Amino acid sequence: MAKFGWKVSQAPSNLAQECIKSKYVQDHRVTKFSNGSTTWRNIGRGWHLLQENCMWNLRNGENIHVWEDNWLGVGTLRSLISGPLQRGEVDLKVNKLGRGGNWDLRELSFHLPQAILNRILSMPPPHEESHSDILTPSFMVNGAFSLAQAYDAQLPTPWTNLDWIWKNNMEPKLKFFFWLLWKDRIPHMKLLHIRNIVPNSQCPRCYTIGEDSSHVIRDCSHSRGVWDMGAPQCPRGLSFTEWLKFNLGSKDSFKGVGWAVIFPYLCHEIWKDRTNVSLKNQKPAQPNTIIQRALTLARLRTKGGTYTRQEGGSSTPITREVVDIAIYVDASFVSIQEPVGLGGVIRNRKGDWEVGFSQCTFARDNSLAELRAIKLGLQIAKERNIHTATLFSDCVRMINLLSNTDGYADNYWSDLCECRKLWKDLPGVKIKHCSRTLNMVADGLAKVCRSNADSMNVTRIFPTPLVIF
Repeated sequence: MAKFGWKVSQAPSNLAQECIKSKYVQDHRVTKFSNGSTTWRNIGRGWHLLQENCMWNLRNGENIHVWEDNWLGVGTLRSLISGPLQRGEVDLKVNKLGRGGNWDLRELSFHLPQAILNRILSMPPPHEESHSDILTPSFMVNGAFSLAQAYDAQLPTPWTNLDWIWKNNMEPKLKFFFWLLWKDRIPHMKLLHIRNIVPNSQCPRCYTIGEDSSHVIRDCSHSRGVWDMGAPQCPRGLSFTEWLKFNLGSKDSFKGVGWAVIFPYLCHEIWKDRTNVSLKNQKPAQPNTIIQRALTLARLRTKGGTYTRQEGGSSTPITREVVDIAIYVDASFVSIQEPVGLGGVIRNRKGDWEVGFSQCTFARDNSLAELRAIKLGLQIAKERNIHTATLFSDCVRMINLLSNTDGYADNYWSDLCECRKLWKDLPGVKIKHCSRTLNMVADGLAKVCRSNADSMNVTRIFPTPLVIF
């Protein structure tokens, strides 16, 4: 229903939209949703969701109220500040906070907390020559309405970040297996008993009642025999999910193999052994046998990590494009509430480190963060008088937006204008796409910057290489 409302209010014009508007919206007066056709009443059912999850995209600032509109992405400024406003200040517009292309917050009666001030200063200031401000739902993706994000907006609990599974370097089948463990959805006896497939929830190895994912992988006496032979010491009281996450992030090693590499194979081999006991009536394998199987698979995985699979099925070594000066940039984005890390490195023709740079800022989504990383790379090039270079980013969408090959740019208009202006001043700089593998150093600098967010909107320069992995 919210999507219907978006189509009527903001989607590209079409005949159905014009018919509904001509009937229910006249001279800016909107018919009550309780009246009218079934379609109009259904639009009303989703309208509150649309209103509660909208955010202003700042351009000239003439339509945005400083205190009562959501233009920072974290709610209205009034909801973040306690205390009375001066007379008439409630009607203050954002365009009054910009002068000469810079922010000027002297119109505000409050001394804003540093966290809010940093968020404001991370945005391009309003400019009177810009287009009108635009209100867009937070669940827009590439100019289209995302039903998945609209669904997430209605959930009573916040979305759980599972990057520790999906962005891990383990095999795809193991990522899916760990997702099932996190959901407690592997077909253990407790789940099968709930579905009336087996008569009880007894563990087939130790005969304990109530076998679940935690029991299969960690708590069963046969599983503990594996972990007692070399698992790193874990903090007490960890839940099963926290225990999985702790081991996947461990820096320890086991018999010459990183523990984070072998751990997924150990969990999977334990599950395979338990399945053989249940379905094939085999005896549980000895801990040494399970460990040896996992070690073999982990070592094969480690040896096979120097090549990338290209289209067509051929394996070729990773190579960099040879250019006189290369600027690699990347961003590290987690959520709109948390700081964003921007990072980059400049390399010479031989591929050697010339200088690194990073900056901590804020952004409403990952695409905007990637655009600001490109903008930071162009700023560094201009400051260091680099007029001929190739700037590499792993974000195809932002490169296309800068080249005018992607039509939807409403959410990023101000940053795009600043970025294009910088690029125009550097006609000898090309912007190209590169793989994430080639961009690992810039990505590492961005992640380190985001994790150590002590100074916001300040560019740091690193003349010598850093140890970031």
